[in-house]
Parts: sequence; C-alpha cells; structure tokens
Amino acid sequence: MYGLYQLIVLVLVQNTRFSILRRIRQSLVISFTMEPMGMFEIECPCCQAILKVDPDTRAVIAHTVKEKPRSIDDLAVEVAKLKGEGARREELFQKQFEAEKSHGKVLEKKFDELFRRAKENPDSTPPMRDIDLD
Repeated sequence: MYGLYQLIVLVLVQNTRFSILRRIRQSLVISFTMEPMGMFEIECPCCQAILKVDPDTRAVIAHTVKEKPRSIDDLAVEVAKLKGEGARREELFQKQFEAEKSHGKVLEKKFDELFRRAKENPDSTPPMRDIDLD
C-alpha cells in the first residue's frame, strides 16, 4: 500500500510535466479533505488548482482551475494610458534622433583629440591591444 505522499507523487507524475513535478517535490504543500467516497482534494502549489484524486485508481477524477483576477479593471483608464504612450514614444524618438545627429560630431572630436595627442608625442608606442598579444 502506498503512503499519501507517494500516492500524490504518482498521480502528479501521470498528469503533469516533469519540470512541474520537480518543483512540486521540492516544496510539496498539500491541503486535502477526505470525502465520503474516499476521494480527496489536493491544491496544486504551482497553479492553485484543486485536483480531486481517487486513491484506488490513482487518477485525477476532476479538477477546478483557480479563477484569475481581471487584468483590466477600468477600460477607460487603460485607453487613456495607451493614448499617452504615443506621445511618450514620440518624445523618446525625438531625443534619440537628436543624439544620433550629434553622434558623428562627438566621434569626430574624439578622433581629432587623439590625433593631436599622437602628433604631440610621436615617440610613444601605441597602446597594446588584446589581438597584439597573440
């Protein structure tokens, strides 16, 4: 005869994926209630669904999925957020566009500064690069 833990693991092996089973084995939180017919209910620690298990056949007879809360409470508020997103995206685009326009000037100034340093001190060796060490 199987113990309760072994029975639950056997049922879960038959009805779930292995990765979910591994998480369930690591932290098995079971709250069950015996029914007159011998079936008991188990709460899944991953999705909080209620599984009704028959101990004789070691099979899940029924399951009840936990009701998820609504993600959008007020549709008008969500529409207002979406309208504001367009202006924010446009602002970010303009900011990046201006940065990209001045990027060439920044690179040119950096090059001029490094070129000036190289002319002032021609005897110094160039800095070693990783590829030069090979």
